[in-house]
Amino acid sequence: MEKYKNLIFILLFVLVSFLYKLQISIKYPPSSIHQWRQADAISITKNYFEEGMNLFEPKIHSQSSINGKAVGEFPIIYYVNAAVWKITGQNYITPRLLNLCIVFLGLFFLFKICHHYLNNLFYSLFCPLFIFSSPLFGYYSNNFLVNLPAVGLLFMGWYYFYTYLQTKNLKTLLFSSFLLTFSVLLRPTMMMGILPIYLLVFLEMIGVLKKNYFNKKLADYFLLSIPALLLIVWFLISKDYNIQNRSIYFLSTIRPIWETPNKIEIWNRFVEFVLPEFYHVGFIFLLFGILFFIVFNHKKVNRYLLVFLFSILMELILFILLWFANLNVHDYYLLDFYILIPVLFLTFFKILQNNFNSIFTSKLTHVLLIITLVISFCFGIAKTRIKYFSNNTFITEHFLSEDEHKYWDWLKWDYATKIGSSETVEPYLRKIGLKRTDLVYFIPDVSPNITLSFMDQKGYTLLGNDKNTIKEGIENALKNHVKYLIITDEILSKDSTISIYTRNKIGSFKNISIFKL
Repeated sequence: MEKYKNLIFILLFVLVSFLYKLQISIKYPPSSIHQWRQADAISITKNYFEEGMNLFEPKIHSQSSINGKAVGEFPIIYYVNAAVWKITGQNYITPRLLNLCIVFLGLFFLFKICHHYLNNLFYSLFCPLFIFSSPLFGYYSNNFLVNLPAVGLLFMGWYYFYTYLQTKNLKTLLFSSFLLTFSVLLRPTMMMGILPIYLLVFLEMIGVLKKNYFNKKLADYFLLSIPALLLIVWFLISKDYNIQNRSIYFLSTIRPIWETPNKIEIWNRFVEFVLPEFYHVGFIFLLFGILFFIVFNHKKVNRYLLVFLFSILMELILFILLWFANLNVHDYYLLDFYILIPVLFLTFFKILQNNFNSIFTSKLTHVLLIITLVISFCFGIAKTRIKYFSNNTFITEHFLSEDEHKYWDWLKWDYATKIGSSETVEPYLRKIGLKRTDLVYFIPDVSPNITLSFMDQKGYTLLGNDKNTIKEGIENALKNHVKYLIITDEILSKDSTISIYTRNKIGSFKNISIFKL
């Protein structure tokens, strides 16, 4: 078995991917939960593809900033996807596939860390498999968001850093620094996985930790500092870019708990709706139980690993406090918490291996952990499938409530009724004479880029005008030199106040009507 450990890992993860139906969802456009943020990613990619491959000039379709220029995370993933499109043509498979490959590589390198540290195939497979069983991980693994690729790059960086500790080879530290740098550039909060390394170096320097794992050389210190230095550089560049182009869309500040007025409401919604997307409540209690076990047995833990674990834990608590106001709806903020899971399990399993070996090697323990994985995967597969597919299966029927089925059925119907037609309308728009640079105003989309990116059309949506009447929104759009009004028939039939703007109809597509203003 050990001889074929890498093959076993690959086969298991391919099998689980098929159970998640990733081979089907990989073809889908941005859809389902947090379609808004997914569409931002595709919007930047399409603008690179259509308007020149200038890495440091990212744009979105929404024209709320100067020429749509706006940036959040370092856009290297979007840039690479646009470059791939130059070969393959525009599609949704390659962006999803690139993210999935990075995520899988991250889990594979995490498996290698676990196997090297525990020297046990079963427990080494359990760590990455348990992470993959999370509903949140299953859904975002082949998604358009760069959060999980950032986690994957962090795991890869950890592997080479761990190898560096064993070999003192500067080349492996260079690889680690390279991977960790791109991890934090994609998701700055991945510094939570790097700061514990800096803490270990510091504790060795002052003599608190005495194993001397680190080379005390300038080159080593410099390579270790590169991720933090380049993150600061990127922060300054991106901040200046957004200021220069009057962009306020991408969040670059904290939203702390002490500035949040409705704390109880946000916390209740987080616990009731968001947290179950991370793991089933039973497994969340399991993770807390493991943590308490480690605290109780902390004297039996390698001090380096203990410092690493609890520094990540403290950082995640601080993370919750600093971005508390976003936790009621942004489930992808919990993707950062996957950096804690492998360290938690490695610490737990090492305690068992060194001090409770009869439990560690027990067949009963193995069976219980397999049952844990099976139940967790069933829950994760059910929650992932229902976000994409309407047809119910045995897993979704038995692991999800009737209310959850009704919610997702309604959400899919509501989307199809309101803005779903925008996914396929682009060829028709070109046929009736609209150029991609002709400014449009799309109603009733409240996101900046969902419909605009589908249509590959520059313009505006209800974003920023959602508190105005439809007529006021159109008047504001006219001030921004909008040429066309694109509106769904449902909205059109309900609002007689905009008849002055709907006299010059130039086309219709499914439930969408197009007017020249």
